[in-house]
Amino acid sequence: MPRYRMADAPIHCGNDNGPLNVSSDGKQFCGGVIMEPNHCTLPTAGTWEASPEASTPPPLPRRFGVEKHRTPIPLCETMAELIAGNYKGEKNNQEWIPKSCSAVPLSPFVWTKNTKCQATISMIGDGHVRNLFTATVNGLRGVESFVEAHEDKEAKARGIAESYFWKLHRDGTASDRFAAHVDTLMANADLFEDCPCDEVQKCLRVAFIWAPTFIDQLKQLHVVTKEKSDIVIVSPGNAAEPTDLLPPYWVAAYEQLLNEYEFLQLGVVHYPFGIQPEGRDASLAAWTNNSLHAGRMSLLNQREMKHVPTNSKNMTKYACGLGRMDVENDNIIASKPCTDLTDTAHIRALITLHLDALVGH
Repeated sequence: MPRYRMADAPIHCGNDNGPLNVSSDGKQFCGGVIMEPNHCTLPTAGTWEASPEASTPPPLPRRFGVEKHRTPIPLCETMAELIAGNYKGEKNNQEWIPKSCSAVPLSPFVWTKNTKCQATISMIGDGHVRNLFTATVNGLRGVESFVEAHEDKEAKARGIAESYFWKLHRDGTASDRFAAHVDTLMANADLFEDCPCDEVQKCLRVAFIWAPTFIDQLKQLHVVTKEKSDIVIVSPGNAAEPTDLLPPYWVAAYEQLLNEYEFLQLGVVHYPFGIQPEGRDASLAAWTNNSLHAGRMSLLNQREMKHVPTNSKNMTKYACGLGRMDVENDNIIASKPCTDLTDTAHIRALITLHLDALVGH
């Protein structure tokens, strides 16, 4: 089982790329990530203390969506409304603010406010979707700076997935756990157990499934249905598919998925950079706008809400990286703060448009 932590050795600020900052109490940081022997870069489990109001999110940095308004602003209803806005705030504590509406906070308490018991989000795609998943998990936990580790090509070829399971207990406390899953193509992967609805108030389950190509994704759709997904977020092709525009068999598979599961909602995210066939953006827009299920679909071009720093030395688009996952010692590859403002904005936008799907089971 991959560890996502450093064992029996310190972690290092990698290859002289980044400054090692020291806080007033003597703690060392690389890109905002604490540098301590045996320090977990992505803890496998954690807890929240009881809040006076279980639906109130814990205090989080501004970029997670706790901007206060004098009068309530309704949630955005379209992606066009969401992308019409700007980043506000200073340095790493920035938040995407739409001009005429609002996005939901990145909080498990808010996301499950109307959930009956269990709600499930499945993300399927390439490394850009993995970035989205990593930003989601750390955002739900209220983590400002974080790194992510990557599996090697051989492990990806055998199938990998990641899962996040959050529970709100009856006494108002909450707990969560993260897990990495390997060799998922060789077995019928079990990413979650069902929520123990007789024991807890609510559960939120979020999964990432590595499937970069059109064929890879169709081979993994059975996992999406097996895990009783309420929202599916998929990134079609990107640079992994440099020639095939948008194959009809891929579109038909997702149309069939929406046909069979009438409460399922679909968020399509497209990373438009790299070598790709001209017109994929237009094809995705035509499909999502004209589908019989268009009311349960959204399309987000990841060119939108892309963070453009005013000072490149103080900001980065993605979280920082670890060279490998299953290791005892590694360098954090960081020359800038390890914050992922863009993917944080993207997941908030997607959940805002599909929040009603999280009524769940």
